[in-house]
Amino acid sequence: MNQQDALEKLKNYAKFSKGGNNSLLAKKDGVTITIHTTGKVQVQGKNKEKIEKEVNQILEQEMFENDKQLFIVYGHDKIAKEQLEHILEKLSIQTNQITNNTGTTIIEALESKISCVNAGVILLTPDDISMSKKDYDDHKDNFEGYIHERARQNVILEMGMIMAKLGRENTIILNKKGVEIPSDIEGVFRLEFKENPKEVLKKLVERLEQCGFQIDKNNVFKAMD
Repeated sequence: MNQQDALEKLKNYAKFSKGGNNSLLAKKDGVTITIHTTGKVQVQGKNKEKIEKEVNQILEQEMFENDKQLFIVYGHDKIAKEQLEHILEKLSIQTNQITNNTGTTIIEALESKISCVNAGVILLTPDDISMSKKDYDDHKDNFEGYIHERARQNVILEMGMIMAKLGRENTIILNKKGVEIPSDIEGVFRLEFKENPKEVLKKLVERLEQCGFQIDKNNVFKAMD
């Protein structure tokens, strides 16, 4: 945490001004709060215990909130996955993914991961093609127009697990244009993009903030690159 980070966290608690050696100073109930250039916050003065406790609570709460993790579910579209990872990296959001190399089943590994995260992004990309048996039986001689592009079935299963565990308010669906959307997910927040999730960056950031993630506006500009 640098000096600017500390100032951002404490700016609503006390009014800071420039001090010596480029430090930032504020007075609160007769106590001096100093934010040094290193980011260290110091509380000085008689009866400082109350102020020191409140300052520490604010800083610790902010640190905890910034430790929020985002779970990513994705299919076979490696480019879209890397594009999303690039955006989240620029936004300084910690991510978690399924890596089943522990000898457990996929479901057990997923349950273990979900318990550690605060929200989930499901990336729906057109990885498979499907057609109902009825359409095939009725149009087997010419079934053009009855084939649909859909996400991998494991992605749909994991999406359901995310919604059940974290709630639909903490579930974000990003779908690439053209992929079939299950009708049962109506009411879950969803954004559609054509080539790159960057196209819906602004709305994605707004939703992540609603899920409790703190995002530096400067990082949003970086994510646009």
